[in-house]
Amino acid sequence: PLPKEAKKIPEIVSSGIGAPPPASRSSMWDAMLRVEIVLPILILLVVNSDFQLIETALPPAAADGLNWGPVQTSAVLGSTSIVIFFMMMLTIYLSGKMHDLTMVGIGNILWIFGGLGMYLFWERDASVLAYVLPVVVSCAGFPFIAAANRSTFSKAVANTPALEGSVALMQSILSMAASVAGFVTPGLVATFVIRSSDQVTASRDNRELTPVALYVPISSFLILFGLWYSYRKEQQELGVQAEKGATEETGLLAGSRPSKERRRSSVVSIEQAFSRRSEVNRRMSAQVMGLTAFDTKQEQELSEQLQHDLEEWQQLAEMDYDDDEEEPN
Repeated sequence: PLPKEAKKIPEIVSSGIGAPPPASRSSMWDAMLRVEIVLPILILLVVNSDFQLIETALPPAAADGLNWGPVQTSAVLGSTSIVIFFMMMLTIYLSGKMHDLTMVGIGNILWIFGGLGMYLFWERDASVLAYVLPVVVSCAGFPFIAAANRSTFSKAVANTPALEGSVALMQSILSMAASVAGFVTPGLVATFVIRSSDQVTASRDNRELTPVALYVPISSFLILFGLWYSYRKEQQELGVQAEKGATEETGLLAGSRPSKERRRSSVVSIEQAFSRRSEVNRRMSAQVMGLTAFDTKQEQELSEQLQHDLEEWQQLAEMDYDDDEEEPN
């Protein structure tokens, strides 16, 4: 919810103080197509599509391969929430000790092994462990991805000037990626991935899934490549900033003064970031099995920075109001 100190936001905006600079439509599209913005959306789309394979394919595959009924299948799917909970505890401990992109990479590696296991080990008359272990490994990867991916996205949006007034919109787009995967993937899995009992009997490998199920490890591997590219780009930008800082430091000899202050967020972006709509979408984008991912250390720091920026804008608004009062009629 919006902090109590934000009650003066409308007055600040109406006075022109803290309003974001107008951004053209083309600049917004260019900003939205940056890899830092697109990649987290694709990651959320992929991981939720991968999770739909488990929920959609496990019941019929286990029914044919293990003669399981709804009770056994529900027990396995229900137990995944326990796995996710304990892995969230682990990721909370690791948050702040590891880079967000590293956390997301670990989660995708787990999905690669889990996805391969589901395709290779889900066979007719296989052991129970062959069915359960890939599910556990895959679900263990979700907590590594959810919070860190959301943190990366929020930080990228906050650091993009062209998206100053579109924070709530961007959080809605991120949340929509999970929803799209939720209602599109089950139909595709049922049509192209799951084999019927007759198809399993006619096949040579007795596998319950078609090779299309390999979309899980393949998509996760492509995400790893995207993470590597994003990390390299981030390091290059940090290098450019370091060189720029060194140049400004040298400029002191000419009487210049380097500016190391962080760009202050606009009041509109702060209001949207703390709004109920944005917060709901932000939490829904990192939710599975009824569990919502925790706030990472970087998300907490970003929230503190926005609160600090809001207090600065309010101080500027009060100073502007005092100056108007002192002016003669």
